[in-house]
Amino acid sequence: RMCDLLVEGSPGPPPTAPLSVKGRLRFAAGEWAEAVLCADFVLTCALAALLVSLPQTSGHFHREPPHSTIVLTPAGEAFVKELLLDQPYVPSNEQIVPNYALVLIIALVPTFASAICSVVQPVAGAVRAWLHGLLLTLSLTELVVDCTKNYCGYWRPYFYHECRFNLTTALCSERSADATSSFPSGHAAMSMAAMLHTTLLLIGASRLGGADTTIRLFRNISLDYGNVMLVVCLLPVFLGLWIGASRVRENDHHPADVVGGALIGGSFAVMVHSRYFHAPFSQVAHMPRRPAQSASAKSECVGLLG
Repeated sequence: RMCDLLVEGSPGPPPTAPLSVKGRLRFAAGEWAEAVLCADFVLTCALAALLVSLPQTSGHFHREPPHSTIVLTPAGEAFVKELLLDQPYVPSNEQIVPNYALVLIIALVPTFASAICSVVQPVAGAVRAWLHGLLLTLSLTELVVDCTKNYCGYWRPYFYHECRFNLTTALCSERSADATSSFPSGHAAMSMAAMLHTTLLLIGASRLGGADTTIRLFRNISLDYGNVMLVVCLLPVFLGLWIGASRVRENDHHPADVVGGALIGGSFAVMVHSRYFHAPFSQVAHMPRRPAQSASAKSECVGLLG
């Protein structure tokens, strides 16, 4: 019965007749089941796990602690800290968006948006393309961010606090990889990757480039709600920007770290979305590029369930 449901909801031509609420829910359930139970999902998860684990094999570059030297007398000198690296440290449990909150946001917000779209705008194969695209986007972003952090080893704004800098010797008492992991911002990169991926999904599902977005109020008066829908679709991106900005506010990253992270995450979101879906404002923006066939979906389902 599950496989029959998958075949009915498997990628193929979209239904021509309007679906009832029950039909939409059944169609969406089939789409989600197929997206998770297909062999491609297992392969995508394996690829994502491999990409995320690769940075663990590379070493972390540790920069020498920066300082300025002031010559007081021919026989004496004093060391002065860099003010931009001597900012107050905010513990993880007191941060605006701690790590656990970031994980919940990048998991729940895109999933909720896709679930709504799969019911309101049912398109065969869209859930599968979205889910696999999200996993690939996040894993690629994590790979590049972690490798760049390890390679650059740039100081965080609270570097002196983290490394226990000694003004007498101009040396650090502790060597912390976290203290030299400022560039790029992982929060900014991951949030922008997930949120821009979600925004592109919403723009396509809203069909802003191909559907009539006007409502006739009176005989000669009509209202175009397209711009309002565009702003609604951009809400996830605004959330991602706020998460990145919070990292600067609480002295966890420099502004350039956040900009760099957002560019990395946003670039992968656009790239992977283009691989799975058509251009956001095209007439077929809501359609996946290469939907699988119902027969192959059913055979994969039988193999996984059996």
